[in-house]
Amino acid sequence: MTPLGPTPWLPGSLGVWLAEPIPAARLHTLRVGFAAMMLFDVLFLYLADYSALYGINGYTNHAVSDIHFQPHRAIWSVLRVLPQGNLWLAVFIIWALSCVGLLLNIKPRLCAVVAWVCSVSVLYANPLMHSGGDRLRCILCFVLIFSPLPSRADVRINRLACGWPAKFILFQLAIMYFFAGAYKIQNSAWQDGTAMYYILNNGTWCLAPGLFNSQHEWMLTACKYLSWGSVAWEMLFPVLVMIPWTRWRLGLGIGVLFHILCAVFLQVSTFPWYSLACYLPLVPWERCRVLK
Repeated sequence: MTPLGPTPWLPGSLGVWLAEPIPAARLHTLRVGFAAMMLFDVLFLYLADYSALYGINGYTNHAVSDIHFQPHRAIWSVLRVLPQGNLWLAVFIIWALSCVGLLLNIKPRLCAVVAWVCSVSVLYANPLMHSGGDRLRCILCFVLIFSPLPSRADVRINRLACGWPAKFILFQLAIMYFFAGAYKIQNSAWQDGTAMYYILNNGTWCLAPGLFNSQHEWMLTACKYLSWGSVAWEMLFPVLVMIPWTRWRLGLGIGVLFHILCAVFLQVSTFPWYSLACYLPLVPWERCRVLK
C-alpha cells in the first residue's frame, strides 16, 4: 500500500531517512490535537478578551501599535488592509471555523491554509503581546498545509504516511532547545545556578511564587540543579534524540515533563501547550486501541 502524501526528494540516505513512512495515526493525532488546541486558543484567549486585544481601544489599535503597520516593515498581515472593527472580528470568526474544519477533517488542507493566514496576521499585527507559543502555532499550521492529512479511516486500516512532518517538527524542537540553552548559558544567573530560584520567586513569571520563597539550603541547591540541568538538557537534546535508547528516556520524555511543569508553575501563555503539540507525531499512537 502506497504511503499517504507526496514524498519529498533529497539526495542519498538523507532523502530515504526523511521520507521513511510512519503510521498514519501519528499525523492524524497531530492534526486533531493541534486543531483542538488552536480552537481553544482562538475562543478562550483571543475572542474572550477581544475588545482589550483587538478592539477599537485595544492594544492593537493603530495609535498604540502603528509601528507594526508601517509599509517598510518586512512583515504582512491581513489586518493591515482591513479597517479595524467588524472586519477584524470576522478574521477571528473565520479562524475559529477553520480550526473546526481542521479538527473534523472538513477540507482540512484549505482549513490549514486559512488558519495559517489568520495566525500570522494576528501575530504580526502586534508581536509584542505574543509569545513563543504563538510562533510555534504558525509553524505547525504551515507544516499541516503540506503534510499528509490522514483520516480516521486511514488510521483504522493501519495505513502509512510519508514521515517528513514528524522529522521536520523534531528538527524544529532540536533547534529551538539548543539555541535556548546556548542563549541562557551566556547569562551569569544560569552559570551560577541562581536563575531558577529567581524565576520561581518572581510573581511576573511564577504562578505561585510563595511556594518557593525559602532561603533554606536545600531549596537553593535544588534550584541550582534545576538551572544547570535544564540548560544541559536543552543543549544536549539534538544528540539525545539521535540515539534510540535516550530518545524518549532522556530527550522527549524529559521534554514532556518540562513543558507540563512550565504550564503548571509558570506564566508562559500557550508555549507549553503548542510545544507539547509538537510531540504528538513522535508518539506511537498506532498502539492505542482507542484510535482504531
